Amino acid sequence: MKTGFLLFGMILSFSLSFAQYDYFKPVYTTAEMNVKGDVRKIVEKSNEVDKKGKPVDGFISSMTYLFDKNKRLRTTYDLTGESGLGTLITERFMLKDGKLVFVKHLEEEVYVSFTSGNQSRTILKDETDAYFYSGNEIQVQDSIWKNLKISYTMQDNRIIAAKHYGENNTEEEKETFEYNLQGQLIKTTTISKDEKTNQVINIYTLIEYNAEGDVKKVKVYSNDKLAREDEYDYTYGDRNNWTECNITSKELIGKKEKSYEKITRTYEYY
Repeated sequence: MKTGFLLFGMILSFSLSFAQYDYFKPVYTTAEMNVKGDVRKIVEKSNEVDKKGKPVDGFISSMTYLFDKNKRLRTTYDLTGESGLGTLITERFMLKDGKLVFVKHLEEEVYVSFTSGNQSRTILKDETDAYFYSGNEIQVQDSIWKNLKISYTMQDNRIIAAKHYGENNTEEEKETFEYNLQGQLIKTTTISKDEKTNQVINIYTLIEYNAEGDVKKVKVYSNDKLAREDEYDYTYGDRNNWTECNITSKELIGKKEKSYEKITRTYEYY
């Protein structure tokens, strides 16, 4: 998933990995992931499970985060695969004077042994997004869709608004972000238009946190109708960082299905 377009992911499925910063920030930090201590590396593995916590298929997803000694996220490795064949997406966050100026995306097809590591790789994409700063505005130029861009408005080092532009610099979508006194994101609102019907689509997401500062519940509303609800249950380990999270998701429109996901984390510290 490309950093400049993470907002689309939040609307459809609130990602726990980026739960506290599932949108563009000038610099990602351990604090925005609510991680305590001088963390060097986090390895996060997730898979879909049934109600009893047993895996439902052989699909594996593994995300690795690498931080510098200033607690800033510098590199992520996103590996997903099944039956020995997977996709590895590497993102490198390039800073200048403490500001993010480039994000380099490398996407590779890999033949994977999930016990012994990668055996071969084929590059599928090698792209770089550019970030431009002007006052409290930040513009992101996507490396693949050259005619697309996003303009973010910042306040107190937080995004308070975003506008997505498409063909002929036409505004296609706008978003707003609200925070509590602790600086946690508690509401996002997205307004766009259906390409076929031209109907206005208003999606907003409400986020609740537990006493440890991790996401506890997420509700997604579409045109004022509750469309999805996610609940998070954690097991905590050393330094009060969570080591396991079980997510129950309820789709409340259409088939009204329930799904379950299990995520585990391991940590390395400086």
